[in-house]
Amino acid sequence: MTFVQRALTELAAYTPSDAAQKEALRSIVAVLDTVSEPHLRSTLAPGHLTASAVLRDPTAGRVLLISHEKIGRWLQPGGHIELSDRSLLDAARREVAEEVGSLAIVNRGIVDVDIHQIPGFDVEPPHLHFDVRFLVDVGAGRPVVGPGSLGYRWVCLADIDSLDTDDSVVRLLHKALA
Repeated sequence: MTFVQRALTELAAYTPSDAAQKEALRSIVAVLDTVSEPHLRSTLAPGHLTASAVLRDPTAGRVLLISHEKIGRWLQPGGHIELSDRSLLDAARREVAEEVGSLAIVNRGIVDVDIHQIPGFDVEPPHLHFDVRFLVDVGAGRPVVGPGSLGYRWVCLADIDSLDTDDSVVRLLHKALA
């Protein structure tokens, strides 16, 4: 089974929460069905698939965000698919390990999908990220500051208004902490 086939299987298990999520999911599936290598970072038209994870501490009612160096906002750990990733969940787990360390996590499934514009950096032009977001519960382990991150922060619902982030992350935090 190819990465794209596995991604389609993972996405088939996701139940969108509203019309906007249904449309985003439909668009992501369309990209997977029509673009030759939608999971590779080099695919810039229309963009490429990414995977991320919102890390929830269920006992404390909080989630872990990182201060993203390039984007300059608080975001969930995540990023590009690598050739070694066998699935979207594998990519999200690897990104978590790279950005905040090897935390014990329990997958709760896809919680959100989002399509967002990424500004151009260096020689890479602006493009879209078709982001599949997993909810994972964090167990043992202490976060570390990984490459590409300026730090991390645990946040609860009361902190959301003070975050420098975007609406899609606010939506994600509400879902994770509901």
